[in-house]
Amino acid sequence: SEQAIDALVRRLRDRMAEIDPDWQYIVTVRGHGFRLDNPPPTNS
Repeated sequence: SEQAIDALVRRLRDRMAEIDPDWQYIVTVRGHGFRLDNPPPTNS
């Protein structure tokens, strides 16, 4: 169900925020769903 997917995405976002709080990896795309947004590469 849509509620179950929303709950799973919320938990996944919370867990990813524990690792990297400065970047939102999962972006909601209205009318389509979700998209994985990788951070730009760092030049080190």
